Amino acid sequence: MFALVRDVAQYPKFLPWCAASHVQPPVDAPSGARSDEETLVARVDIAYMGVRSSFTTRNVHHGCEAIDLTLVDGPFRDLRGRWSFQPLREEGCKVTLDLHYRFAAGLLGRVVAPVFEHVANSLIDAFAHRADQIYGTGE
Repeated sequence: MFALVRDVAQYPKFLPWCAASHVQPPVDAPSGARSDEETLVARVDIAYMGVRSSFTTRNVHHGCEAIDLTLVDGPFRDLRGRWSFQPLREEGCKVTLDLHYRFAAGLLGRVVAPVFEHVANSLIDAFAHRADQIYGTGE
């Protein structure tokens, strides 16, 4: 599951609201960072119900355990989140997404807010469905 979430370039293939995604090359980890940390900057373009927008996040990968997201650019005042991956057995894991966001004031924020609410609410199910397509159900 970590590999599916990490691979932002593949999002348009299975997230129906994702029109495009762009990933910049990995960034050197800051001094003091764990050796298994990797940082990527990624932009996701959303198109849903006639609304188009994009946002860019800095994604810090902590081994295969977690991915932390922070806002770089987009229609938000604040966006941060954490994907956590807890192994349950060899064939599966528990995936948690803790996402916090506030939109910037103005018309764009009011227009994009309901769209992003749909996006946020559909993420876990979309990734679980993609995992079933790629890896099977494990049964």
